[in-house]
Amino acid sequence: MFLGALLAGCSARVAELTPDNAAPVGTSNAALVSTIANKIPKTNLKEVAEADDENDENDDVTETAPEFDQATGSDGVTSISAGTYGSCATARGSAYCWGYVSLVAGPGIHPTPLQVPGSLHMKKISEGTSHYCAVREHSVYCWGVNFTGQIGDGTTNPSDVPVRVLNGASAVGTGSDYSCALKNQKVHCWGANTSGMLGNNSTTPSLVPVKVLGLDNIKALAVGGSHSCAIGKRGKIYCWGENSFGQLGNDHIECESTFPGLQCYTAAPVEVKGIEGATALAVGSIHTCAVVEGAVYCWGYNAVGQLGDGTHVDAHVAVKVQGLVGPVRAIAAGFEHTCALTDDGVWCWGTNESGELGDGSILDSAFPVAVQGLPSPVSAFDAGDQHTCAIVSGNAFCWGRNQNSQLGNGSDQNALTPTRVQF
Repeated sequence: MFLGALLAGCSARVAELTPDNAAPVGTSNAALVSTIANKIPKTNLKEVAEADDENDENDDVTETAPEFDQATGSDGVTSISAGTYGSCATARGSAYCWGYVSLVAGPGIHPTPLQVPGSLHMKKISEGTSHYCAVREHSVYCWGVNFTGQIGDGTTNPSDVPVRVLNGASAVGTGSDYSCALKNQKVHCWGANTSGMLGNNSTTPSLVPVKVLGLDNIKALAVGGSHSCAIGKRGKIYCWGENSFGQLGNDHIECESTFPGLQCYTAAPVEVKGIEGATALAVGSIHTCAVVEGAVYCWGYNAVGQLGDGTHVDAHVAVKVQGLVGPVRAIAAGFEHTCALTDDGVWCWGTNESGELGDGSILDSAFPVAVQGLPSPVSAFDAGDQHTCAIVSGNAFCWGRNQNSQLGNGSDQNALTPTRVQF
């Protein structure tokens, strides 16, 4: 398939990132660019001072992370992020990652969670294709591969330990090789900018955070493979970046290339057509979804039914997901699948070749299907490249593709229904 070849190995991620939401729902990550990796060993926390330093309290942390709670049986997981080749979570007061983990000295596969050094008190974690970011004490920290400046520390040097990037931030999301954060109701982005992902009306990459143009009073942010979106006043949605398949939702595609479907982008925010009153947002690799009055609307690429409207037709404006019994409380968008959380549990739709829909089959579905065997209540979840993860009572569960042990259950076998991550 044309798109499969184009986006091989890419994932999507992201979802609802708000100042008051301790667990980013979803999530994202992947894209049309790199397939390298990164991650973590040992050293002291490196910090990058910033001129507008603010809310910089409690940066010196010496206490150890809490252990497994034997009384409740909880691993203490507070946020989770499903990426392209791996997954990450915050738990027991620290950050953990599993699956394909690439260190400066060389990559490796970790079938169970590996603690990130220097990550105590991290929360709201987000995993990109090969870099990672999290919020700690009102500051954004990033680590991993840094070829395009996606760490945001002013260099292109990789880092195995978290580097402080932006102070005064409340949320962060990672794309394929760029990152964005929410600070004082404004959006700041850094890293690659080939498709205008930084939203500053240019395609020049930036090694440090730059403000997205024209966005104020932003309530939520979602970062995808090569495009991002934010919720502003009156629940209106604004998107920028790659727009080859209508994923910006403005019913207009501008291509800067003679090859249709490639390099079609908008380097500054545009308003999503026909959407107002949005309360949650999820950005995948090449599709986008939002919650409006308890219902889900999606737009963009739809070859395998990831828009959930019962068709396989791309949509340049929002279409309503069919068959969901609301109200929907949260959503997550992956590479080619989407999930929603309702009072009846988690429902997913789109591609299912690796079991990422969690219904016990490998059949694609253009309508929502219920995830089977997932305990309740679900407090947060995320959709990755070809796998999905959720948090239930402080424990993490994942299902779908597991070639790189991204499910964290100690094996490399795909799981068609949820399995518990082995902390």
